[in-house]
Amino acid sequence: MRYAASILDEIYQRAWEKFEELGFLREDLDILIKDRLTKMKMVNVLNRYMSTREVAQGLSLHPDTVRKFCREGKLRSIKIGGRYRVRELDLLTFVREREWLYAYDPLARSS
Repeated sequence: MRYAASILDEIYQRAWEKFEELGFLREDLDILIKDRLTKMKMVNVLNRYMSTREVAQGLSLHPDTVRKFCREGKLRSIKIGGRYRVRELDLLTFVREREWLYAYDPLARSS
């Protein structure tokens, strides 16, 4: 782990040197890095797989209804160990296509 940290420190130092040559401030580099990390976290969140129970809670539906949508191909999903899993990005697409029917509330999910 120390080795990885030293590599990251070296990359940061090199990036800072390049930024300094271009006349930027260290804060500019820090903002850029934070922005990039935020985008990476969003990608990770959208690629997270949810159970049918979590999807049902977010849509205020019964889990059997969500399983039916998965089985019929209305809601894109994969089966892992005999259970459907739905990527959050696919759920958001499903809701956007049917926005007059469902309102997805990610806060309704149990954490």
